[in-house]
Amino acid sequence: MALRKKLSLLLILILVLSLFSGLNVSAAQGDIVYLAFTSDVHYDTAYQQNNLDLWLNNLQNTVEAIDYLGICGDLGSAYAQTPELYWDYVQGVMDTVDNYMTAGFIKKGTIYTLGNHEWYPSAGGDFANYHDHPTAKQLNPNGIAAATEKYIIYNFNAAATAQNFAQDFLEEDIAALAEFLQDAPTDIPIIIMTHFPLHSFSARSSSNAELLVELLNNHPNVIFLWGHNHSVNDPHYDQVFIAGDLLEVKDDMNMDIYFTYAAAGCMADSEYNIQSASIKGKGLLLAIAGSKVSFTYYDLEGKPLTFTAEVDLTETDMTSHDSPFTVKFKDGYDGTILAVQKIKHGESATPPEVKEHTGYNFSGWNRDFSEITKNITVTALYEAEPEAEEPLAQAMELEQNYVYLSLAVEGEPVSGTSGKPIILYPLPWQEGMSVVDAVTKLHELEYKDGKEGVAADNPYGFYLFTKIWGYEPLFNALAFDSKNYVDAAQVTTGGEVYYLHAYDTNWLPTSFVMPAKTKTVTGKYITMQAQTMNMNPDYSYTPLGFVADIYIGTDLENLAPSGIKTDERGYFTISFDHPGTYYVVAKSTTGNYAAGAAIVEVSENTGQYVYINLTVDGEVMTDKDGNYIAYYPVVLEPGDTINDILTELHASAYGRGSAWKAYDSGGFTFVAAVWGLENENNCGNIYLNNSPAPVSATTVLQDGDVLDINGYSDFTTFAHYRAAMFDKKYAEIDVGEEITLTAWRAGLNLETFTYDTKPNQFTPIYIDFKPTDYLTDNNGQVTISFNKPGTYIVTGGTTPSSTSPVCVIKVGDGGDGKLKAGQKATFSLQSLTVHGTEIMFAIYNIDGHDYIKLRDLALALNHTRSQFSVTFDETTQTILCTTGEIYTAIGGELTTENEGKRIKPSTHKLVVDGKTVPLPAYNIGGNNFFRLNDLAQIFNFAYTYSEATGTGQ
Repeated sequence: MALRKKLSLLLILILVLSLFSGLNVSAAQGDIVYLAFTSDVHYDTAYQQNNLDLWLNNLQNTVEAIDYLGICGDLGSAYAQTPELYWDYVQGVMDTVDNYMTAGFIKKGTIYTLGNHEWYPSAGGDFANYHDHPTAKQLNPNGIAAATEKYIIYNFNAAATAQNFAQDFLEEDIAALAEFLQDAPTDIPIIIMTHFPLHSFSARSSSNAELLVELLNNHPNVIFLWGHNHSVNDPHYDQVFIAGDLLEVKDDMNMDIYFTYAAAGCMADSEYNIQSASIKGKGLLLAIAGSKVSFTYYDLEGKPLTFTAEVDLTETDMTSHDSPFTVKFKDGYDGTILAVQKIKHGESATPPEVKEHTGYNFSGWNRDFSEITKNITVTALYEAEPEAEEPLAQAMELEQNYVYLSLAVEGEPVSGTSGKPIILYPLPWQEGMSVVDAVTKLHELEYKDGKEGVAADNPYGFYLFTKIWGYEPLFNALAFDSKNYVDAAQVTTGGEVYYLHAYDTNWLPTSFVMPAKTKTVTGKYITMQAQTMNMNPDYSYTPLGFVADIYIGTDLENLAPSGIKTDERGYFTISFDHPGTYYVVAKSTTGNYAAGAAIVEVSENTGQYVYINLTVDGEVMTDKDGNYIAYYPVVLEPGDTINDILTELHASAYGRGSAWKAYDSGGFTFVAAVWGLENENNCGNIYLNNSPAPVSATTVLQDGDVLDINGYSDFTTFAHYRAAMFDKKYAEIDVGEEITLTAWRAGLNLETFTYDTKPNQFTPIYIDFKPTDYLTDNNGQVTISFNKPGTYIVTGGTTPSSTSPVCVIKVGDGGDGKLKAGQKATFSLQSLTVHGTEIMFAIYNIDGHDYIKLRDLALALNHTRSQFSVTFDETTQTILCTTGEIYTAIGGELTTENEGKRIKPSTHKLVVDGKTVPLPAYNIGGNNFFRLNDLAQIFNFAYTYSEATGTGQ
């Protein structure tokens, strides 16, 4: 009987192989083949960006070709109004894929698995009645979908008979899979493509998942790929689970797996908001080399995720039931195996040292490893350090005798028949007024057809709008406050804002800008946030920030782009030059969210300013526009404290309002965060008007006050006499007139809590950061003059125990305002081919020349005739290079995270093979960048760049 089954399986395999044209079954065993997978495309032609196309296009920069592309279900949009439209969307996916097959990137074919949305009669393809649709017929049936001598792909569809097309694995499908696996090869990967996961997440769990796990645990060469959940809150995304890992298959039921388990990816981005968009692993690339399979997830930009895995499918020790048992310790952040231990029955494993990962904290192990009785994998868990929320502008109190409505139509805020924008539209509030009452009243006042344009019903057990602003949307409109959706029949609260969105075909999530209403003065920066309402797995909603372009105007017909773009969390800072009432509108850069709007009332400032000098480790900082923060003016409003002003400065000039944090303790102010440096103990200090004693961060400032803020990354070095200052912060003199500055440094006397001061003796003086012949005397004094008008920054050299003093001097008619840092630099990522290998470099174009990080180039040229080593002499501040030597990486090379870093001329000397080489260079984010053409001459390599293709060699 067993022999008959084996012969039957062999005949099936031969038949399947014959059906796939172009199979190269004679390829060398050592050759690597590539397969790509993703899931939940949810494609909709209404959106500007085709994520699948973008992902495949960028994947071509990683591999020349893939054998197959597999998509694990839910191809079309969940918001298709008819099944016909759903299959049009699916055909759009298939047309995208066909382009890559025609081009040769996908060599053998694409495998399409049915998801639950293919089955749904509404919000889907109604496959039961549309299985003969030309597009539907292209989806693969259950069973073997592809078979070569190196792998088999088995298609395991979402089932038609599942109740309400829910998350089910049918027993008859499991039985068919068991029959296949019984005699399937054991030395090559068997990849099972399905839509539903085996693990439980939120309210989602799969019937019969435990039966499937029991089956697959007998087949360690199985790779199980899933989709469906597409929520960043599901911790199973962007990871690969290996033999010995633990899955929760239903509430209170955990099972060890002895196969490989991974998400196929999550292409959904637009219609499911932030939770889908935040899943970085849009697709998965498998590299198969014999029995070894590597797993790498790639994001939409084509960048590999940190987490990777490599599995040898012939390692069967994890399936053994004999002692000693194998205990693997795995890093849950990057996927590396930290340790493998053999443990006798009943004894305990010893945890290894865990890795440190920037921005993450080790939170413990995922399971117990004492008294071992089986083979297990133990995973180190990490929690992301919570990113502090930005301090938003203060919201204006809204009058309690009004209820306020904000309405968007087809994604845009609108005006009523009176011409008044429906943004915080005030309606007289009455006790017992419901949301329906308020919206009906709005329609009576402002909609052309009056209350005929609105209707509400409760088809789901709660009231929502079945008609609004004349639209009768297929998916009814919800009402929201700033925290969650509200039942339309709910009684309103006076002074509350309710947000609504009317749409016909262009479904977009409701969005708004917070605070909804605020006030400021001209020239003063405030922080706001663009938010959208994101649906959670339990069908509640949470406001989340989104990337947007900011528009401002005095009315909706007069909106103009401000040039401001929010950060990835929706935060932005904004200021106004003229008094007035402005509408601030946030429009999604991808068109995936409705535009949000807020009102800002702006009055004239009082003409008062405070001035700031900010240095970090002795270097004067610059804002985002390249202005030096030296006697840097900030608008002062009555009552502003040091904390208020520094928070505003960081929000507008650095880009993170939370980058400033200070607290008072024991009569002293501790700076916990300044300009990107963080240290809860201390990383800086504050001096107000050369203060003789420490000041509080809550000190209220006065017009003309000057703050010296010193940040330092090395607490030990700068622990005593760490702050150096000039007696003058700003001066105006004539051309040729002499001015005497006194440099001093201060250290805290812990007995008196005042500053002990000493002169900064024999300190070299720099003007506009260039060395001069000036030197302070033994009293810390120096007398200087200028022979040309201008505005100059005077600084003093640093010592191992002090920072740099700063003074701004205006000479003659040298102008005023903020001091520019100089050259304009444009950041880009460029793909350069080095000996046939494409490498992505961070490039800065400065004054028309491309600058590249020296260490990036050194690493890229390793093992070529142009290789060279790089070391740095801290004492002499010299870069030492030796040609012909192998470069040793120090970490951080070939990263592409330099955008937005500080740019300044490099003061480091370059020495190559013992000779000083004077080349123009810039220090960017702590790294030295040199002109690519200069380096080509020095290190003897050829460099060409094509403007047409945007690539270089």
